[in-house]
Amino acid sequence: MFHSSSSKTVAKFISNNSTKALGSAFVASYASATYYRPTLDRSGSDTTTDNGTTSTSTRSTNAASRTMNTTSSHDNDDVCNKHQQLLQKIRGPNRNEEYFASKESPSFFSDRNNTPFWLNVAQHITISITTIAIRIFMNTYGEYDIVNDEHYHHFLSLVVERHISKDISNIIVNDRNSSNINSNSSSSSNSSRTGGKEINNYKQGILTVSNHRSLFDDPGVVSCLLPLHLGIQPKYNRWGICSQEYCFNDKLPPFIKGYIGAGQVLPIWRGGGIDQGLFRDFASFLAQGEWCHIFPEGGVWQCKELGGRGRDFRGVVSDSDTNKKNGTSSRVDRSGKNAADASKLRWGVGKLIAHAPIRPRVIPFAHVGMENILPSNPVTGKTELKRRIFGGEPLKVHVRFGEEIHFDDLIEEHEKTHGALWKYDGADSAKNATVHKWMSSDSDKELYHKITLRIEERMESLTEKVVCRET
Repeated sequence: MFHSSSSKTVAKFISNNSTKALGSAFVASYASATYYRPTLDRSGSDTTTDNGTTSTSTRSTNAASRTMNTTSSHDNDDVCNKHQQLLQKIRGPNRNEEYFASKESPSFFSDRNNTPFWLNVAQHITISITTIAIRIFMNTYGEYDIVNDEHYHHFLSLVVERHISKDISNIIVNDRNSSNINSNSSSSSNSSRTGGKEINNYKQGILTVSNHRSLFDDPGVVSCLLPLHLGIQPKYNRWGICSQEYCFNDKLPPFIKGYIGAGQVLPIWRGGGIDQGLFRDFASFLAQGEWCHIFPEGGVWQCKELGGRGRDFRGVVSDSDTNKKNGTSSRVDRSGKNAADASKLRWGVGKLIAHAPIRPRVIPFAHVGMENILPSNPVTGKTELKRRIFGGEPLKVHVRFGEEIHFDDLIEEHEKTHGALWKYDGADSAKNATVHKWMSSDSDKELYHKITLRIEERMESLTEKVVCRET
């Protein structure tokens, strides 16, 4: 009798304290996630956008300035102000203005060795909960199908092998540090064998590109790409970007932003251009050898062709350069040309590839079916949540990977004419980046265009094959 009561007391004590410990760990992890949360870039309120339009505050300020003073000194001040605005745009968000936020940009944690312990715990919790919940929903509401061919196997092998390379490289580095080899000659010899290309190979990132059918594509589609035992681990998961007006706006409480950030999602300023600081932060993760995913269409398009920039402009769900008039949508590129004559993809993906310190492995895939949850209005193009989620047409998501895309010839040809390309780096340089480090020249943009066109050609045929199969 005494033994039984003692066992119950001990079990109750362990149960109560375990619950408190787990609760404390949850609070500590998400307090950390909230503290290190990504923040939006507020410089968009007073800078010039990519399509040549200027925000209201800037127009009114400039108009007043022109009225008050038209001297050359004002012109100089105007140039200085524009330069300061450009500096702020490239630097990214001013985290000093945020309440309960670290001074460190999320890009500082692109090297996982720098990730604070409790933030790492929050990443594990967020990614596990999200991945499991998405898969339960997918299998309950409908079906999710990935073509299990050599291209998909190649993608999986890249995701797994890069972490094996990381582990081996870390062991080599630790062994070298413990051996205390101070000789310059020995150091050079070891560097040529292990400290150079072999050790840095683990920092060759993976960049996946796909069409964008729904605002729920990530995490809806992307969370299901890996086997479950890999998908719930942050180190195998992708880093993605989400438009800051959706995922990181001021209406959302900091906790929610922390949860989204812990899910390895970063904000992007739509219309902020390819030289914005938020995009540089995203690039730093690719420079550290992470898997990064991007939707190069720059918006959600629920039509049969890639980018939807053909004769019928309707079907666009979200795009920063879209003007809707009288129930229809029209699209112009940055130069004002009709969208039918413009590239179907944004050039940002070209910049990521061209200036990467080690050229990433670029893997395309196409999918269809997610538009069944968030269909677009055929007249306005706006997204509408499906009225009958259960009981209506079941969800059928189909995913197909394509062959890896290479760009060595394009980059080598460019460097023969214009010289070696500058390279962005990981956390350190992203933290201290300057205008000259991240700004793109006209010749750079020519290369981005060529790279993007090659991706467009591959993605267009792949998307047509997948989308037309189901529509």
